[in-house]
Amino acid sequence: YFHTPSIQRSLNTTDYLRLTVDSAPGSLCSCSIVSVQEPRCPIFDTIGMIKRFSTWQTMLYNATLLVDPRAYPEGFVLVISASTNDDLCNVVVEGNRCRNLNLNSTDKEVSKNITITLSQNSEEKDY
Repeated sequence: YFHTPSIQRSLNTTDYLRLTVDSAPGSLCSCSIVSVQEPRCPIFDTIGMIKRFSTWQTMLYNATLLVDPRAYPEGFVLVISASTNDDLCNVVVEGNRCRNLNLNSTDKEVSKNITITLSQNSEEKDY
């Protein structure tokens, strides 16, 4: 849960927020969906419901979403849900499909360590 008003105060901004999710170096490839939702029940955690009722972005290794604080005055919830295959991520080149990239892995289950970063969308120094 991210409390939008507190974040805006700490970043000294009322503009869009940049939410970045990065996989740790060496993480296995896994097609996932990253979702921003209002902090109320129900929290949608299936891919179909996430796509229908939230702001979302697909992710193989990283994803970035712009969050409008005005759309989430009470804050927001971040939900990450893994897909069973690469179809959701629209991987075109066969060699880039996760099943091919993870061939050398001895793990039977795919798990990821991630870093979540929330920052101002841009600062004057970015221009």
